[in-house]
Amino acid sequence: MNKISLQIRSLFFSGILLSLLGSPKLYADVSPDTAPQLKMQITTGAKLTLGEPVILRAEITNPLVGQSLWVQTGWYAADWYTLSLVDSAGNPVAALPDTRTREARGALGPSLKIVSPDSTAPLDIVATSYLPIPHPGKYLLKVHVQAPYALEEVSAENFPQVQHQLKSGETALVGDFVFPLTVGPADPSVLQSKANALVQNIFTQTVGKSHDTDLDALFSMPEPIAWTSWQRLADKGNADTQDRVADHLARLHTSKAADILFKMLDSPSGDGSFVSEKLAEIYNHGGLALREHIKASAAQRSVQLPEQISVPQAID
Repeated sequence: MNKISLQIRSLFFSGILLSLLGSPKLYADVSPDTAPQLKMQITTGAKLTLGEPVILRAEITNPLVGQSLWVQTGWYAADWYTLSLVDSAGNPVAALPDTRTREARGALGPSLKIVSPDSTAPLDIVATSYLPIPHPGKYLLKVHVQAPYALEEVSAENFPQVQHQLKSGETALVGDFVFPLTVGPADPSVLQSKANALVQNIFTQTVGKSHDTDLDALFSMPEPIAWTSWQRLADKGNADTQDRVADHLARLHTSKAADILFKMLDSPSGDGSFVSEKLAEIYNHGGLALREHIKASAAQRSVQLPEQISVPQAID
């Protein structure tokens, strides 16, 4: 397990701007001993078989007493980290496009993480959601973090000032991390066991507990192994899980993903309009063969295609 600790670099507004904003507490200087801190490690280990998810855990610590730490991170965050992967020859691994909706900096939503005074909050990153490992070998996984933050008590009155600070990016958790990976040949039994465990975790998690990491990990696994697990979630997941499943399926741009989405249109607990949008997304970004497959499936199921996929959007 690799652990790298990094103390953040903080930049603050000038005294003139402080007087204009009228909130010296928000931008009050903090000593290195009491500044927010960032650590990162690999929770899945540095040795794995091809197809296993690679999960990183960032830990953000707020050592201050009486002030909360507001950090722009989370699944919907805009750009709090970037990832890159290079093989043993120094060749970069191509990243998958990430078309999921992101919240802008300063948004009051799922991306805004509040770390209570004198506490630590974990944040997981599934690296293989963006960087699928193509073959066995040795790799270097590089992570750059730049997460805007603000220090302030939690209240509706303080939020405009917090929002301004997050948008500006003048104070941020900044760090660079490098993790060596050793990837062995794929082991179908290991991968299937991993996929089953992830599905079980999602189904058994308590109300209010996020299962984002497990979903991201499951959908980063090879389709021939994981597609039956995706189907289980599509069939039996709650409304929130089904929406997330549809979002992940839309990223895959495969006929199997489209087939699962078609089945989800019949689910009583899902959002049919949202699933239709995701079918349109696959169609509009897919090649000719995939678009023809979607058309044929719609005709076979007597499903009315969403308007945006009734006209081809791409030329092959």
